[in-house]
Amino acid sequence: MKISSNKNRSIIFVITFLITMCLSIMLSKYFKFFKETIIDIHLNQEKDINIQIFYTQDKNKAFNEKESIHVISKKNKKVKQISIKLPNVYDLRKLRIDFGQNPGKILLTKVKITGNKNITFNKNELYNFPTNQIDLKKISNNGVELISSRIDPFIILNSIQFNKNIDEFDIFQMISVFILIFFFIYMFIIIY
Repeated sequence: MKISSNKNRSIIFVITFLITMCLSIMLSKYFKFFKETIIDIHLNQEKDINIQIFYTQDKNKAFNEKESIHVISKKNKKVKQISIKLPNVYDLRKLRIDFGQNPGKILLTKVKITGNKNITFNKNELYNFPTNQIDLKKISNNGVELISSRIDPFIILNSIQFNKNIDEFDIFQMISVFILIFFFIYMFIIIY
């Protein structure tokens, strides 16, 4: 049935608009437009080490092998950046950086986390995070010096308020969903 009068078209437009707005608000929490999380660790160390990154999207969940990634960091004199892309992690809450067995001296200058939002932890913030099996931890001009001759030294970044909370209202997502739904409903009504 073709709609010929402008008044009828206006009524249909308003009704379509209202229905679309209601649907958009209800559906917006299910349509999330996330960017994957990338961890950049800036460090140097006196020997090759096997770094293991543990991560979790639940601040109350314990770290486990399944949610971890291994990276080999070669001995270097200058600070270098190691980038790790976390698979399917969009709401990072805790991060643990293990420095391998008997790593010796490590200079950690910063840890940067990018995704939907960006966070950079500098030397002062890194110094205040909890550590395990670190014999000496001190702030230097360039970063945090960590010295360990033990089996399992690590640092835990445990207070990450990073990506979007699942229940958080996002106006941009709602507008995107609204435009899509409105377009399809309106075109359907006009065509039929």
